[in-house]
Amino acid sequence: MAENGPEPDRGQHMDRRGLLKAAGMTAAAVGASGIVAQTAASAATPGTSAGAAAPATGALGLRVVDYVDGHYVVQVKSGAGASLRLRDGVKIQVTAGAAEVKADPYSGEILLRPTRAEALRARAVVPARTEAARIAGLTSSATEGSEDEPIGSDWDDLPLDEGNTALAGGGACAAFIPGGGVESLAAPMVAHLSADRKQAVLASVSDGVTSRLRVRAAVMGNVIPFSAEHREIRWKHARYYGTDDVLGALRFTYQMDKPSAVTMRSLGGKSFFPAQAQNELYCRMELLELGAAAISRDPMIFPAASIGWPVYSTPMHLAQPVTFYDEAAPDRVVMNIIENELALYDYNGVTIKKLGVKVEAGGRLRLSFRVTNQTQAPFTGRWMLIGDHSDTTFASTDAELTLGAAGSRTATKDVHINAPIRRRLLTQRVGFAVMSLSDPVALGISPVAFKYPHV
Repeated sequence: MAENGPEPDRGQHMDRRGLLKAAGMTAAAVGASGIVAQTAASAATPGTSAGAAAPATGALGLRVVDYVDGHYVVQVKSGAGASLRLRDGVKIQVTAGAAEVKADPYSGEILLRPTRAEALRARAVVPARTEAARIAGLTSSATEGSEDEPIGSDWDDLPLDEGNTALAGGGACAAFIPGGGVESLAAPMVAHLSADRKQAVLASVSDGVTSRLRVRAAVMGNVIPFSAEHREIRWKHARYYGTDDVLGALRFTYQMDKPSAVTMRSLGGKSFFPAQAQNELYCRMELLELGAAAISRDPMIFPAASIGWPVYSTPMHLAQPVTFYDEAAPDRVVMNIIENELALYDYNGVTIKKLGVKVEAGGRLRLSFRVTNQTQAPFTGRWMLIGDHSDTTFASTDAELTLGAAGSRTATKDVHINAPIRRRLLTQRVGFAVMSLSDPVALGISPVAFKYPHV
């Protein structure tokens, strides 16, 4: 990795990024390992894809968002984006096949459970003068309905190990940080330098910096079996950490208002795989050391003509660059991701032992894990809990983790977690993940399934 830029100002205090570095662009890989797939799911009929357009203003939209315990979880939204529930008065009409329709008594989610092995279709209906009509902004006296949508079936031909997945991985990708954005973001980092030195440093990045962004990731997703030929993995939960010589520590999560998913369509073999696939990821990037955040307006798209299972066992490459914009200044470009590859690698170096799991009546999930570094290098990184918990600020589910080299007294550490959870009729899942931010790459993930309240 080439480095450019002025020498540090020896008479001034310098942090680790006082010297801004320009890394030569290198195509690299973001890997994944520690794959866990569990829970049976069934085949279904083709449904709305994750990237389907939202309904037009004034129209209703119904789409499948999850598949858990044999139930399809559906959302009903107005054209303005308001979510509608059965308790608001919205109705689900099954137009083909047969299904039990109910609301989760705790979360309010709309659940459809097929009761016959045949294609299931449904539409949402909002009767006039109901609370649902008011929420949706429907002022006419006529009943409104959505289009008839394919949902699924209860055909049971999806293997047990293809129902959901948990991955942890790491690698790097090539990114370009444009000059204007770098100068604005770098200003706080060089504020302590002398005026001449500050000007020299900022001038060195005025034309932009190409960087090898180092990334670690943990993701979880459920498979929605729309049909024997069409499946999607909805990436429900994810946390990525990255480090960059200019921007410092970064954290990536998925944008909650846009679906990130892999859409897969079978190529017609004896089993579902091989399949054609397209992975679309909508990310939000936090610049932790600079107090800023950036989002991409477009998804990161990774197409593949033919993949197997598990996902990423065949590498997927970024189709085109994706731009991230400053949340506080939406017209300012923070970074362009230029090249990226998603692929599975057999990472070793850390082990996770589950010590205890307890679901408390008060709505807390208590977990204990023992993490051991198996490499000869000290481990500097993080532990985190991703999944169906309600800590959205990472206050109790994300922290630094340091371990000594293998065989040392500090190579092993116990991590105890007390995370808030929500009531839900269906099974919920979390994944405890550890990831090194130093080299060598060492990481892992351990999934946990639970019900709260107990059923």
